[in-house]
Amino acid sequence: MLRLTLSKLIGYRSFWRFFLLHLLAIPALFYVGSNFVEFSMQNSTLSIGQWFKLPQAWQTVAALSRALLFIPAFFIIQLVCAELELRLVRAHVAAGLERHDVVGSWIVTNALQVLAGSIVSLGTVALLAKSPDSAADWDLGRIFRPQFGYILYGLCFLNMAVLIGLSTRRPVYAIGILMLWPMVIERLLGFVLTRNKLGHLNPYLPFEAMATLVPFPESHAMFEILAPSSLVSIAYGCGFALLAWLRLRQLDL
Repeated sequence: MLRLTLSKLIGYRSFWRFFLLHLLAIPALFYVGSNFVEFSMQNSTLSIGQWFKLPQAWQTVAALSRALLFIPAFFIIQLVCAELELRLVRAHVAAGLERHDVVGSWIVTNALQVLAGSIVSLGTVALLAKSPDSAADWDLGRIFRPQFGYILYGLCFLNMAVLIGLSTRRPVYAIGILMLWPMVIERLLGFVLTRNKLGHLNPYLPFEAMATLVPFPESHAMFEILAPSSLVSIAYGCGFALLAWLRLRQLDL
C-alpha cells in the first residue's frame, strides 16, 4: 500500500505544491511569531515572547503546526474528490484492489504529511528557537510529547477530511464544511447540548476533544495519552476512517 501511495503521489504536481506549502509555512509562522513580545486584544495582553523560548517552544511549534493542518486537509479533499470524479477509484477496484485498500491509501497519504510536518516542526525549534536556558530544555519528554499529540491530532483531522470529501464528492462543499465545523457547526451542537442539559458532553465533541491533544502554552496543559479526551480523540480518528470505508462501499463507482 505504501508503494502504491508513493508511486501515485510522486508524479502528482498538486501534491508537491500543497506539501511544500505546508512544510514551509511551519518555520515561516514560527519565525513571524517569535518576533512578537506581547499581543493585545480586548484590553488583555499576552506575553507571547516566552512561548518561542525553550522549553515552551516545543509545545508552541506543535500548536502552530496544528493550525496549519488545513493545508494538507485541503489537498486530501481534492485528492479524494478528484479520484472519484475521474473514476480512478473505479479503475483501482477493477484492477483488483479492495475498497478498504483505497481508503488505506488515503490514510497513508495523511500519515506521510503529518509525519513530515512533525519532522519540520522539530527542526524549526532546533534552528529558530531562542537560546535554551539549560540542558533540561532538551529533555526528550518535553520534545516528543507535544509532537506525539500533534501526530494524533493530524491523523484524526485528516481522516475527518477524507470522510467529508467522500460524503460530499465536491471539493468546495467539503472544504466549506471542514472550515465551518469548528467555528459554527460544533458551537451550534454545543449550544443544543447545553439547552438540553447535556452540556457535560461538550468537551467530547470532535474538535473540543482533539484540541486537548495539542494545547497552546498559555493553557499550562500538557498532552496526556490516557486522558479521557485523548482516548475520545483516538476513537474519533478510527471512527472517521471506518465511516469512510463504509461510505465508499455504498458509493456506485
